[in-house]
Amino acid sequence: MYALAGCSQGQAFKSSVVGKVTLDDQPVPQGSIVLIDQAGKLATSALEPDGGYSLRCSPGSYHIAIAPPPPPDPFAPKSSETKVNVVKIPSKYRDVGTSGLTIDVKEGENTFDVQLAPSPQRK
Repeated sequence: MYALAGCSQGQAFKSSVVGKVTLDDQPVPQGSIVLIDQAGKLATSALEPDGGYSLRCSPGSYHIAIAPPPPPDPFAPKSSETKVNVVKIPSKYRDVGTSGLTIDVKEGENTFDVQLAPSPQRK
């Protein structure tokens, strides 16, 4: 199930956006996608293990950022459950001002896959 969030409470959203976030052709299994328009309205969705997301918002132009998951709680009991593969999101994609990612959301259903490039390795 995808987490849904929108621009403001009680607003009737006329658009939905679904897609997947990948880094170097691999799904980004944790974190969230954040869309923000010029007026500061935002829409966000948690990323699923397959990199998928789904959110609702108003039509318009949005800048996009991909936020990493919060760090694990160092005081939480250690679990024997299988850990999800954590993908390091390059810092440029963590801010809407530097990501270079945008979307024009139309009324109705929209599909937008986000393909992130890995950070260049320093030599």
